[in-house]
Amino acid sequence: ALLSLDVGGVKAKQKSVLRPPGAQGDDFLDKCIRCGQCVMICPTQVLQPAAFEAGWDSLMTPILDPFAGGYCDYECNRCGQICPSQAINPLTLEEKRQAIIGTAQVNFETCVRCMDCVENCPYDCFEDVEVEGIRGVFPKVIPQDCVGCGICVDVCPAKDELAIVVYPADSVPEEKYVTKPAT
Repeated sequence: ALLSLDVGGVKAKQKSVLRPPGAQGDDFLDKCIRCGQCVMICPTQVLQPAAFEAGWDSLMTPILDPFAGGYCDYECNRCGQICPSQAINPLTLEEKRQAIIGTAQVNFETCVRCMDCVENCPYDCFEDVEVEGIRGVFPKVIPQDCVGCGICVDVCPAKDELAIVVYPADSVPEEKYVTKPAT
């Protein structure tokens, strides 16, 4: 009964976390049996069991956490293949590569402009831009090309204050900087 009351803003918390590719359906929480098999089979350990960051009714469900290290491997679709309840859809490798997890966004204030994110992105979803009021050329995510795999976060050397954040696709903050293509 408490779940239906949305005590503590549970529904907003559920939408603020990243889920494995193929697990974005509205019925994910109903289907997930919290067995942890997807977490155990993840080769990069980017899948972690949720504590309370997704709300208390999501306890022990898999969340994708590139901020703890790791990323969703471009060559892997194991989580959907092993899920016994099909809470994570058993996507083919090609379908998994196109499944939207979230969207990355660069923080130009903390970006060190090493371009590691550009060089390592298998989706080629970055463009070089100049930012109004800040000198230099920066990487900027092309949102429609990004699936939110987190490789850019993993390779980014800015660890104390993140220079790249992956947001759930419907929760990406509006860009606060004016940019133009680099010349």
